[in-house]
Amino acid sequence: MGNHKVLLNGNVNYVGRNLFTQSIDTPVDNTYLNARTLLNASITVAQIDDKYYARLIAQNLTDRRYKTASQVVGGLWQNSNYGPPRYFGVEIGFKLGRDAS
Repeated sequence: MGNHKVLLNGNVNYVGRNLFTQSIDTPVDNTYLNARTLLNASITVAQIDDKYYARLIAQNLTDRRYKTASQVVGGLWQNSNYGPPRYFGVEIGFKLGRDAS
C-alpha cells in the first residue's frame, strides 16, 4: 500500500473456573468465578516507518457477561463486579522526536 502497512491482530483469552474467595465458616459462602473465553481484535493502518497510525479496536466480541470478583458478605448477600461489555474504539498515535538514523 505504498508508504503504509496494514496490521491485523486477534487474540483469545481463556480463564477456567476458579475459587475467588473462601469462607472461614461455611463452604456454602465460597465464591467462584465461572470459566470464560474472550475474543479481541484490531486492525491498524500505519506509515511504514511507524511515525503515525490509526487503529480500530474490538474487545469482548461475543459480548460475554462475566464476573471479575465476587464475595459473600456476612452470609447476607453476595457482592460481585463484572467485566466490561463489548467495546469498539479508535486509537490514533504518532512518534515524537527524531529518528536515530
